[in-house]
Formats: sequence, C-alpha cells, structure tokens
Amino acid sequence: MKAVEVEDQIAKRLHYLKQRKEQNRDLWPWLEQSNREFGGGEKTMAAVRSLAGGAPAVVTGQQAGLLTGPLYTVYKAATAVILARRFSEQLQTPVVPVFWLASEDHDFQEVRTAWFPTAAGLRQITFPGEFQLTPACQIALERPAVMAVLEQLQELLPETQFTADILALAAETARDSFSHWCGALLARLFAAHGLVIVDSCGLPLRTGARPVFAWAVDHGPDIHRMLAEKAREMQAGGRQPVLDIPVEHSHLFLLHQGLRLALLRDGDAFRDRRGAVTFSRRELLHKVEEEPWTLSPNVVLRPLVQELVLLVLAIVGGPGELAYLEQIEPVFAAFGLQMPPVLPRMGGVLLEPPVARLLDKYGLTYQQVEAGLDAWAEERLQAADPLGIAHTFASLAARIEEEYARITPGLAALDGQLAELGAKNLAKVLEQVQWLEKKALASLRQKNRELLHHAERLKTALAPLGNRQQRVHNSLWYLNKYGFGFIDILMEQQPAPDLAIYL
Repeated sequence: MKAVEVEDQIAKRLHYLKQRKEQNRDLWPWLEQSNREFGGGEKTMAAVRSLAGGAPAVVTGQQAGLLTGPLYTVYKAATAVILARRFSEQLQTPVVPVFWLASEDHDFQEVRTAWFPTAAGLRQITFPGEFQLTPACQIALERPAVMAVLEQLQELLPETQFTADILALAAETARDSFSHWCGALLARLFAAHGLVIVDSCGLPLRTGARPVFAWAVDHGPDIHRMLAEKAREMQAGGRQPVLDIPVEHSHLFLLHQGLRLALLRDGDAFRDRRGAVTFSRRELLHKVEEEPWTLSPNVVLRPLVQELVLLVLAIVGGPGELAYLEQIEPVFAAFGLQMPPVLPRMGGVLLEPPVARLLDKYGLTYQQVEAGLDAWAEERLQAADPLGIAHTFASLAARIEEEYARITPGLAALDGQLAELGAKNLAKVLEQVQWLEKKALASLRQKNRELLHHAERLKTALAPLGNRQQRVHNSLWYLNKYGFGFIDILMEQQPAPDLAIYL
C-alpha cells in the first residue's frame, strides 16, 4: 500500500472515530495503575492520559513470550511507536502506541522457550513446569523457575559492557506472573517511547467486552458462516485464509478452576470438551452480565473487544495476522463496527558485522540463506572434491558387483555352497567399500571444515531451525550486544516487512 493511500485511510478513520462517543471509564485508572506496575515511565503515563482524553491508538499485540519471545514481538512494538508518531504529525493530534498483551492465551508450549544464536550454535532456555490450558496471566513466577531461567541466561549471554544491565532488567521484571514478566520487559524497553501495555486479563477489559460476549452467544453460527464465505472469496482471489475454527466453537472460552476451556455449542447448550461445565443460553448470558471476567474471547472476537475499549486508529500485524484480519472483516460489519486499517509490522533480518562479512565472502544474500544452504554447501564440497567421491565409489561398487555376478555361476558349478559364500563375501567387500567412502567423505569435510562451519554460522544467524530469524531469536541477545540503543536502532527504521538492518 502506497504512503498516500495509508494517509488517506488514516484520515478517514479518524473522522469515523470522532463519531464514536462510547468510552469505558473504568479502564483508565486501571490502565494507569497496571502500566506503573509494569514499569512504564512518565511518557507512558502521559500516553494513558491521552487515551483517557479520547486520543486514538495504533494497536499491536502478541502472546506473552519468555523474555519477550521472538524478535517480531519487539518489531511489533517498535512499528506501533513509529506509526503513532507519524500519524500524530499527519493528523496534528496525539496518537498513542498500544501493545495488547494476550495474557489470557493458554498455549504455553508456544511461548515457554527463548532461543539464542550463540557461538556454539542455537541454544534455548525453557521455562520449567507443565501448565496445560493455563492462561499465561495465571502462571505464577515461583522463585526456583525464575532462577533457573536467569542462571541459563547468564550462561548463554557473552560478557559485554551491557550484560550486567540486561541481567538486572530480566531479574527486576520477573514478578507476579509469566505474562507480567513479558509485559514488564516491554514496558521498560519502550518506556522512553510512551508504549502503553494493555494486559488482556484485566477486569475492566472483560466488563467492557460484555456486548461482544453476548453477541457471540446468539450469533455464533452466523460468525462461522461469515468466516467461511470470506474464506471462499479470499481463495477465489488467490489469497490464503488462515482461520479454520471448528463449527461447534462458540468463539468464547471459559476461565474455570485455573484453566481456559473452549466453550462448544451443543444444540441450545454450551459445554467444554471435557464435559466439566454446561450452560444453557440463558445461563451463559447471565454469566456474561454478572461474571464477564470468567470469559475470554477467541482470535475472532479479540479485535472486536479492542475496538470497544479503545479508539483504534490502525492495527499493526504480521503476515498471518493480516490474512486473518481480512477474513474477519465481515464480522466487524455484522457487529456494527468498521474494520480499522491493518498495516504490516516491520520485519526482515538483523545483520551483525561477522555475518555480513560471511555473506560477502561467499557472495550470498540473506534470502539465499533463508531459502536453505544445504544444497549450496554440498555443491561447494563437490567442487572441492578432486576424486569425485560419490561417483567413484558408486562406480567401484557397481564393478565389484558385476565381477561377482560373472564368477558366481562358476563357483556354483564347483560347489553349491561357494555361491552362498560368494554372496556373503560380496556383502563384506561392499561394506568395506562403504567404510572407505565414509572415510573419504569425512576427510573431505575435515579439509573443508571452515566452509561447513561458516554455513552453520549463517544458518544459526539467519535461518535458525529452518525458520526466519525474526520468528526464533530472542531480543535479549541483541540488547546484550548493543545495549538499549538496539531499540533506538529499530526506531530509526521504516516499518517495512522485509528490512535488512545492519548493526
């Protein structure tokens, strides 16, 4: 989307927001208090007051990950800040960057691990314990678990002038819950930029979400129909829909005995998969009205909740989020709301000097590394192989088999047992040929160990776990190397989805 088109969309969106008067008055004292607890500074408090005064917001968000999770989490926060500043200048009105911390999410396996590209290869830190179906905001930070994470972090981070500060930050923010730890780290990292953290487990958010919850109770089948129709439209246009929600899902979760349970439609009733709870329509609507804090929206309803409690000027998301937000656009319209402009977050790769030098040395691009280096490394090995090991030994084995096949009839004529012995002997000879081939390959790899080591370094740096860097590496690795100036480096970028950021 061209810049002028974005500016036009944003101007129209602001006009639309000015027609809306509804505000959740209970939200602002809570939001100010929670951001103080997260560690937000005076710029953050001023931003909260701007929201309370009717300022629009650029909203992004993510699950609460260990030690902030993958790099794209801080990319989202940085993009929200950059765009909020840009739109504030364009519109000549305050615009607030907001990070919606999806702390009620319960897929703990996705967020419990942090990955670091060490000199010894990719290494991980995993938060200990089993918390199946437990919302991140209800996972208490017990001292043994926190100490285990901090000790591993200290072992993995190379000593720099910033290490002590990074370790202190990780320790100081580790309190209350797993999600609070992530929120506090983000609040501290972006305190100078006025980023407001919205903890989705907050009680005022649930009370403000009553209209969405009640609507979902009565219109669940309609929501599924709209999603399916939009999915077909997207496929016809060559775009891939990403939402595939079981038709029995009510789009609501129940927070029950410390677990987040999907509520499924069963005729006129609602129940969880285990049969632990069952509600009639009337009972569930009563719970919406009297105990909204016991309910949680799914991925379809979450943007509607954001829309009710904030004046959302724009949403910032990754590629998958852009696709799913397009798919739920008719749901917004059916609820009587207008979908905000959806803008891509910044993305790409961080190129540290040693990595950039390796790319130059071998004439590679980071895109080639992301696509896979195994075939490239194999070609380089073959080019450095004077013997042609694979072909030579395959030919040798074929000739040996051919000669054994030629003499086998004669052996059988001499003695029937000789043919059987010949077959066994052939197997042993071929085994020795394979052994020698492995030795030759090992020598070739040893002779070219620098090439292979460099290939592994590039994969660890740019394509860890066969994935993109931004989806794996943890931000604390770069903060440890470049200090809090790393955030300033991100602030200097244009929020494009495929950046090459040279550090």
